[in-house]
Amino acid sequence: MFSVKGKDMKKIIGISAIMLILLLESCVSNNNFVYGPTITANELETVEIIGSVETIFETTINWGKNNILLERSYNELLKEAKKSYTGEIDIKNIIIEKRYSNKNFLLLIPMIFGNGVGYGFTNIYAKGEVIRYNKN
Repeated sequence: MFSVKGKDMKKIIGISAIMLILLLESCVSNNNFVYGPTITANELETVEIIGSVETIFETTINWGKNNILLERSYNELLKEAKKSYTGEIDIKNIIIEKRYSNKNFLLLIPMIFGNGVGYGFTNIYAKGEVIRYNKN
């Protein structure tokens, strides 16, 4: 008959839990979008939309920390916009989309051996409109 020792049982349960999480990950509906500052009605009279910019970057920031993700995305978008636009520019109407990273499979290795992993990799796609104030 087949018998499993306590230590081996923990590994089997751990591996089973990880596999279940991976299988169900696509079934769980979560909010994959975060929206940043938009152009207000008052600003419409004083700004000019001069273009749009987008970027993709990888982060280990917890997806629940929207304010940190917005700040990082804003900075990445502004850095990208400054490559193409000059003068006093800003980024508004930011949309951030969480995209799955294949690097998360690398985190399974320490999890299998009982080492907890406190973060995961996420690819962030961010898009925003480049504006210039003092529209004439």
